[in-house]
Amino acid sequence: MGKADPGIKSSDSNEVTAIGNLFIESDPDGSEVFLDDQSIGFTPLALYGVGAGLYDLRVASEYYVPASQVLRLEPNIDNNLNFDLGIDIENPDIKKQLGNPGKLSLISGAISFG
Repeated sequence: MGKADPGIKSSDSNEVTAIGNLFIESDPDGSEVFLDDQSIGFTPLALYGVGAGLYDLRVASEYYVPASQVLRLEPNIDNNLNFDLGIDIENPDIKKQLGNPGKLSLISGAISFG
């Protein structure tokens, strides 16, 4: 869905394509970020000079429900996004641990099995 590459000049003008900056945070930290189904890094993530336009954005982390949205990246501004991913209670490992809650703990947004 992404439309423009940063810094690419149009073939019929001398103008540089409009670009913006994208800052993505999540709970939990370290979640993988995908832009138009391409992995672009892990949170917290700062991207500078991204072509303005529409993108499919997804943030995912093991044991958590992924978040996704269509992102309209605005030019010449900082685009700040924050995702709070919920625990995926349908995940088989989580379901098994929910049957024994003494072994499952949530510490600062990170799941650990004890």
